[in-house]
Amino acid sequence: MIGDECKRTRRFRLARLCIGLALLMFSLAGCALQGGSAPPRAENGVLDLRDRPFGESGLLPLDGKWRFEWYGTGQAAPVRSTFPVPQTWGGAAPDGGVRLSDQGRGVYKLTILHQKHSGMLAVRLPNISTAYSLYVDGEMVLSRGQPGADAQSTRPYQLPATVYFDGGTDRTELMLDVANFDHRRGGIRTELVLGTSDQIQKLVFSKESQELVVFGCLIMIGFYHFGLYALRRKESANLFFALLCLFVACRMGVIGEGLFFRWFPSLTWTAGTRLEYSAFALSALFGFAYYQRMYPNEIARRWLRASQIAGALLVAGCWLLPVLTVSAWIAAYQIYVLAISATTLTGLMIAWYRKREGARLALIGVAGLVATIVNDIFFYNGWWRSYDMVSFGLLFLIALNSLSISLRFSRTFVRAERMSLELKEWNHLLEERIAERTEQLRKSYAELEESKRGLERMEQSRRQLVSNISHDLRTPITLLQGYLEALRDGVISDPKQRDTTIRSMLTKVEGLNRLIQDLFCPCSSRGGRR
Repeated sequence: MIGDECKRTRRFRLARLCIGLALLMFSLAGCALQGGSAPPRAENGVLDLRDRPFGESGLLPLDGKWRFEWYGTGQAAPVRSTFPVPQTWGGAAPDGGVRLSDQGRGVYKLTILHQKHSGMLAVRLPNISTAYSLYVDGEMVLSRGQPGADAQSTRPYQLPATVYFDGGTDRTELMLDVANFDHRRGGIRTELVLGTSDQIQKLVFSKESQELVVFGCLIMIGFYHFGLYALRRKESANLFFALLCLFVACRMGVIGEGLFFRWFPSLTWTAGTRLEYSAFALSALFGFAYYQRMYPNEIARRWLRASQIAGALLVAGCWLLPVLTVSAWIAAYQIYVLAISATTLTGLMIAWYRKREGARLALIGVAGLVATIVNDIFFYNGWWRSYDMVSFGLLFLIALNSLSISLRFSRTFVRAERMSLELKEWNHLLEERIAERTEQLRKSYAELEESKRGLERMEQSRRQLVSNISHDLRTPITLLQGYLEALRDGVISDPKQRDTTIRSMLTKVEGLNRLIQDLFCPCSSRGGRR
């Protein structure tokens, strides 16, 4: 009963820890806007903020319907209407008119009515596909890439930006010229935010610091596992986990705040997009390889080989095909990642059912990561408004993986201590057995010594017996030899003397017979003598 209660307590603590980690990760990912719960929305290209002071209302999203001019491919005159922001172009029919495609050019216009502000105001612009220029009160203040009327005159480039302008007036005109001929999705996917310069700076600092913290964590953990693999090459799972962290960090560097574009100004949008898609596929592949190595009995190796072939084809296509073609085939990348995720989750559920060590934490971590992957897929397809969260999901997975490793180390130490105690007991028993065996060997040695001395005595008796027998045999034989030589040489010629000699020889022969009989059958000889 006490043991079950302890187990339940540990499980409850573990569940609380997992929930706490999940809340921490997703709170880091959330960049919720400050202010009221229902900020005003633009209508017919006008956003009225005159009843919302900037210093009190916080950040204000520039959502709603902007005035919109659409220039399709080869279209001379624009189609004027209103268009919701944020929303991508593909398939949209503003005001029930012409259905838009993702490739083309659109000009957004918004009039902001607001209170006069003594300081500077600022607008935070997200990544906009794929080139744009921003005009404030008719003056161009920012350009990302070069928007044009066709693919030849458009140079794509994406990077979040902040624009500052004077808030001393009560009316601000924004015009956003957007062109996309290089990506499958065109338009404004994420909201623009208006606020004071201090508010926007805090927002930018929060976003960049969050990405830097997560990026740094991924890089450090990746190199840490590289070190583990270098020290023990048999543990290939460490190599795959390191590559998973580094490729997710690589993808994170070219999306969101565009860290790589800031650090490497020569990095083009085309190279960054190819890098994003490659890292997306490879991170899924190496994550799958990591869990296949960790749970080989639950995740078949044939699925790993199939994922390797598919991943190689996707990466090769990413670098060989035009970016527009690759982005149009994003569904193949997403299906690949979702298939790998489903296979991994299935294997981990089987491992949990079989009570494999660390399977429960791994399942929770992978489930959290898959949730962020699904979020990003929906976000990049324009199906809902959200944020890039895969890196935070991976950080959550890494936290649980670190917890699993710590628990594994703790259990290893407990097992080592238990084995140490068992070894001490075995050593004590072994010493006793050695002492008993030594005593037995000592007794056996003493018995052998006694047997040796008995054998020596028997050998000495044998030699004495042989010596006596030799003497008893040599004497009558010598006499018989003398008698026979005397008879041969004619020394004994008298018949009586010859008979006496022969009888004497027979007596000696009978004596020899009795002696031989005594040697081979001493008991009967003694009995006969009695």
